[in-house]
Amino acid sequence: EKEVGFFRSTGPDSRAYSHCSGITHTSKNLKTRVVVRWLAPEDRSGKVHFKVTVVKEFKDFYHAIRSTLA
Repeated sequence: EKEVGFFRSTGPDSRAYSHCSGITHTSKNLKTRVVVRWLAPEDRSGKVHFKVTVVKEFKDFYHAIRSTLA
């Protein structure tokens, strides 16, 4: 799989990483949602797959949940 596009933070609650195509939250506060922005490359074609990891608690997490954007 090839990484394409990049994430951009939408405010103080998120931080994008420049060394990979990742983004994270910035506080330990309980969250019901995190809003981020993904920017596609100009020459995008085909499907894009997103993988997310959701941590409910330290030992209760969901890794590599896959979503597709056509």
